[in-house]
Amino acid sequence: MKKAFMLMLSALVLLTACSKAESIQPPAPLKAELKLTPETPKAGDTVTFSVTVTQADEFVDDATDVQFEVWQKGQDQHEFLAAQRRGSGVYTADKQLPQAGTYFVMYHVTAREMHTMKQQEFAVQGDHADHGTSATPEQQHSEEQPGESLHSDDSQSNSGSAHEHQGHH
Repeated sequence: MKKAFMLMLSALVLLTACSKAESIQPPAPLKAELKLTPETPKAGDTVTFSVTVTQADEFVDDATDVQFEVWQKGQDQHEFLAAQRRGSGVYTADKQLPQAGTYFVMYHVTAREMHTMKQQEFAVQGDHADHGTSATPEQQHSEEQPGESLHSDDSQSNSGSAHEHQGHH
């Protein structure tokens, strides 16, 4: 009888422990979505790095630390930018990128005793990018009809103004 009682007591303890373990679920993971504005920056542009943080489809506005780590390919020096909370799970930081080239950004988010991070590569275009024109000013001169003439001063000032407008969107 005593053995039967001990066996039933042990079974009850095991069942209680199992039911408690099943009711405790780990928290949902943090999810983060990175966005760059502008999406295709040009040399000299100020880029806004933005990360939207959610957990179980709800915005996370109580992150304890959000930073963006930015560096140019081939460079050992990484810059850490502290992000500002903007609401609705959005955190942002700005940085001017003076040189064309390949860059990397990695967000670091610490919230609710969890950490998530992800690296993304992006390109910064040169400040003299092609605007879709296939002919150079020299090629345009060679395609002129007899009797027509383009003044080189005009074509240089036009191309200069086209380059001025590239950085202003």
